[in-house]
Amino acid sequence: MKLYKLYTIAALALASVTFTACENDGILDDDFTPGAQSAGAYFSNEAAESYEIEGDATSVTFDIYRSAAGPEVTYALAVENPDAAIFTAPSQVTFAAEALSAPYTITFDPAKISDGQTFDFSISLPAEATSNYGEGTYAFTIGKPEPWESIGIGIYTDDIVCSLYNIGGGKTLSWKVEIQQNGLDKTLYRLVNPYATMAKMVNGAIFDTSKDYSITFHVMEDNSVYFSPNPFCTGITLDPSYGVIYGAQMKAGIGVYEDGVITFPANGFGVVEESEMGQGWYKGNTHGAEMIVFPGVELTDYSAAISYAGYYTDAENNQQAIVNVQLGADVENARVACAITTDANALLQSIVSGEANFVETAESGEVRLPLEGPGEYIAVVVTYGKGKPQMYAQADFEILGNAVDEGNWSSLGQCDFIDSWIIPGLTLNDGTAADPFNFPASVEIQKSDDTPGLYRLMAPFTNDTYLAAQANAIQKVRNIVINCQDPSYCFVEPQKSGWGNPAVQGGAELVICDGGYLYPTLGIAQPAQVVAAGLGSSLTVDADGVSTILIKSPFFGKSADPDDLGYSFIPEGQDMIPSVVMFIEEDTPAARAALKKKVIGKTIEMLSGKFNRKPTKMLPLIKADKKAIKYKNNKKANGAIL
Repeated sequence: MKLYKLYTIAALALASVTFTACENDGILDDDFTPGAQSAGAYFSNEAAESYEIEGDATSVTFDIYRSAAGPEVTYALAVENPDAAIFTAPSQVTFAAEALSAPYTITFDPAKISDGQTFDFSISLPAEATSNYGEGTYAFTIGKPEPWESIGIGIYTDDIVCSLYNIGGGKTLSWKVEIQQNGLDKTLYRLVNPYATMAKMVNGAIFDTSKDYSITFHVMEDNSVYFSPNPFCTGITLDPSYGVIYGAQMKAGIGVYEDGVITFPANGFGVVEESEMGQGWYKGNTHGAEMIVFPGVELTDYSAAISYAGYYTDAENNQQAIVNVQLGADVENARVACAITTDANALLQSIVSGEANFVETAESGEVRLPLEGPGEYIAVVVTYGKGKPQMYAQADFEILGNAVDEGNWSSLGQCDFIDSWIIPGLTLNDGTAADPFNFPASVEIQKSDDTPGLYRLMAPFTNDTYLAAQANAIQKVRNIVINCQDPSYCFVEPQKSGWGNPAVQGGAELVICDGGYLYPTLGIAQPAQVVAAGLGSSLTVDADGVSTILIKSPFFGKSADPDDLGYSFIPEGQDMIPSVVMFIEEDTPAARAALKKKVIGKTIEMLSGKFNRKPTKMLPLIKADKKAIKYKNNKKANGAIL
């Protein structure tokens, strides 16, 4: 599956676009053969990176290797010994006759090494004596582990790895974990290999048991909490092609310890897989649920969740945002407010101080908030318990000033929506391309009361029944308007979709349109020519009263600028796949019965134009949910690491 850009063309006769593959620079020739193995000594690539002194141990021994057996031989070594008063490290190594390995031993006085003290060593073979089979230099550490004392079993809630993979449909996971305190630094604690348990909870997860991946953190005198070292390795891998997962606490992610519970600000962590280290951090703790509960603490549920559900315009043209809030079982009451801002913390503080125009509620459910007009909004809910604020959550949304879906609308009920803007670009877990006609979504459709011929799909790209919603890193609620004032020439004006993913257009929120809009706008053709070329959209109503909108050239881009539009996913060797909307405008028993029979996958023959597809077996949507592609949240700079 490829992402194609339909560049400005001279005429619609050139509707088929050819593409030239790039040269594969750096690929080895077919007749490439590796060079011969050189003779000499080497260090193993799998040698330990560190050695811990335990008990009454007075030495560390490891092997040095050579590529071929032979007579006894001695090699000089360049040794970087960090403290000759403690360690005795030989300056040479001797291979016995016919031996392929030789032991090398470093001795030391353990009484001179303090708990938690670590020393860096480096040993190198002479360049002329080094084989290309392994390494010529070996760097490692020797030290005593810090003393740790168990304080019991606590509870860890992960919103770092869960944020990266949206595990559980956006839910976080909690499990029991041993917590230890450092015997030397009483501010230092650690979770003992916390992600080893998570690997048992998530299908396909792998935990590296060969190393210790305990995660340490400091609880300071002012009850602030920060991780050390930072970034930190979790030891868990969810996709072997990307590698082990790392987390990082950002400067905006300082934790707070209170009554045996540590909480962290939403989006205050970064998360990335090993193969993408250095390319920026994905957002972590996106739900604000990252939490550590100390042993013996009875956990109270002051949790908060909030989601944007649209907006309402009353008879006086006053607008209100509609948000849904979910409150934890122990929440006494909550304050909810929204504002045009990019600073969620400032809004939070104004809610807590009472300065914000908030709505108070004691129950989960719908809350309506006054709007200030068009703009980028943040909505925040703050929960209260024991007479003080406890936790908060936020949701971002946008009210467009010139939105194409403004005005008065009436619902026509549910429609079958086949999306070919996004779904053709998805790959299922089994490696096959997603066929849009196997994944119809059930979406509400409305018609305009002000302008006959205008229809809108209600937030189709975030709908639970829409396959690609699982890969949507933006999750903005947008209604999609289709102009069918002339049923023979429908078009989709450029409008934000609410869908974005780092793998497509760099994670920008996609703007969608169709050829019926784009070609005339670019001056390539007149509407009649677009229709004649088979690229125009249309609305037809069959004898049973079932309406079908066929969007033959679904395009998208980064913005509403025509030069940024014209992208489409096209399966290899196929024409562009149309998007389809099937619905009933005049609700009659006969029409309802006809629509029920005309499942999209079985009625492709009714579609006009060159596109023709044989009926295929439809997959249940619940199965599609489990088989969805691997995806991540939108990759953005996530602040500075602590």
